[in-house]
Amino acid sequence: MQLDAHAEAAIGHAARQIYGAHHGDANFTGCGIGFRRRAGRQTDEPVAVAMVVNKRPEGIVSRRRLLPETVNVAGRDWGVDVVEVGPLSFSAAPADTRTVKPDVSGPITGTYRPPLQGASISNINAGTTGTLGCLVRDSDGTICVLSSNHVLARVSQAKANELIIQPGATDGGSEALGIAALKRSIKLTTGTNTIDAAIAQLTDQNHISQNVAGGLMSPISSGHPAVAMVVADDSGSCSRNCFLTRMDSTINQLGVTMLAGSGSVVAPQVGMHIEKVGRSTGYTSSTIAATGAIVKVTWAPLGEITLSDMIWTQAFHTPGDSGSVACQGGDGRTFAPLPEQCTSGTCALLEALATYYDIPVNSTDDNELADHLRDTFLAESSTGQLIIGAVYLNAQMIIDRLSSQTGSAHNQAQAQARAQALYSQYHDLAKRLIDSASPTDVVTSSDINTAGSILFGLTAPPSTGGTGMTTASESAAAWALFQDILQPCVGMGRQQIVDYMNTSAVFQEVHAKMLSVATLRTSGSVV
Repeated sequence: MQLDAHAEAAIGHAARQIYGAHHGDANFTGCGIGFRRRAGRQTDEPVAVAMVVNKRPEGIVSRRRLLPETVNVAGRDWGVDVVEVGPLSFSAAPADTRTVKPDVSGPITGTYRPPLQGASISNINAGTTGTLGCLVRDSDGTICVLSSNHVLARVSQAKANELIIQPGATDGGSEALGIAALKRSIKLTTGTNTIDAAIAQLTDQNHISQNVAGGLMSPISSGHPAVAMVVADDSGSCSRNCFLTRMDSTINQLGVTMLAGSGSVVAPQVGMHIEKVGRSTGYTSSTIAATGAIVKVTWAPLGEITLSDMIWTQAFHTPGDSGSVACQGGDGRTFAPLPEQCTSGTCALLEALATYYDIPVNSTDDNELADHLRDTFLAESSTGQLIIGAVYLNAQMIIDRLSSQTGSAHNQAQAQARAQALYSQYHDLAKRLIDSASPTDVVTSSDINTAGSILFGLTAPPSTGGTGMTTASESAAAWALFQDILQPCVGMGRQQIVDYMNTSAVFQEVHAKMLSVATLRTSGSVV
């Protein structure tokens, strides 16, 4: 599905109107060109995509701050779709993130000679590390490294010829591991910027490779063209929104050409699958959700800056992946894991559950099991990704309820006894399923009945033996999902469940039920 030129131009104008009217609002992140999403899935209605940090009910937003439902351009009303994004910062890894939580293929921290696309890289004078995007040819014929300005040129603070090292400083790089000298960058300013990019001339011009680190992706070519370069994300809030700068604009403004030759760069399209290899998350693939985005990004040397004509995608990269080149390809759902600041240390939610039910779910072993549940089970499906986001967005609400709805008035002692019995009975089975240690295990009717009894304990009022932990609308949505989504899992093994959770029907129903509950926050689709 592609936007025609007229619609793209008109909606771009509408997006700029919205940005101009609301960019000063702290809750407003930006605006772009895309298609409306209903029940978490893309429709064929072209709209301006308005991005806010927190979506709020219309009734509690002042008229001055309220985003429009439509914008009129040249006599036609274009719809506005509001999504949660931000706040944003550049995707370079600070010096204290050497252990960014890896996917199966990352982080990529080794030394590569010749230097390879996707490898760790940094300016010798920077406290951050990013990714070697690719190699390009400058107008004077020399071969240069292409990456983002904030990786190579320190957000336009660097001087020409500053040393570029591989791996980056975060990953043990030093002066002895220099590979290039900063040549020039597209200057970043406090005004509006369309490009975040720089080049550094390779010291060794005789030993060149266009391969990708670890062989995790095909090299750039006319059959595998470059689309964009990783720039910014909102990973600090664990919402997984990602922004990239266009590759066609990047090479044009820098005045360079791709080593792969003609046809090796293609314009982005909404709905296009893209893939990349980056320092922190290795290989990932996602889908372009919007183009022409105008967003606010915060970076210490300059404060808040504006990036325009950006590409918006989700679950694609984390800090340290800045400079990665995204190519057309992939399955659109090989997602980046959450960054370490969202997952490391004691889990406050597990701690609250452990305290309330007096079970050891916050042990080191179970913290690791929870990580595996997220990264190696839920992250494999679109519905699982939606659940991950919902848990993080609503964790504090759950913690607050667990700390307040205690004692005999909520049958806490009975709930503890039941939880302890279930923990002893099901912990090992859950571990085998999540870790794929027993591929022959399947969900049984008994398992579903047990899940139903747990749900009863959460939703039933204390007068009938439950804890009354959920509201009426939450309970109704939970029981509907139990009947429509969970009960059909009887007889399914792990991979069958993953495939089932990747179906459009399951995703749409889970997302619709979440949206129907006023007390739940949802960031929308994460695919």
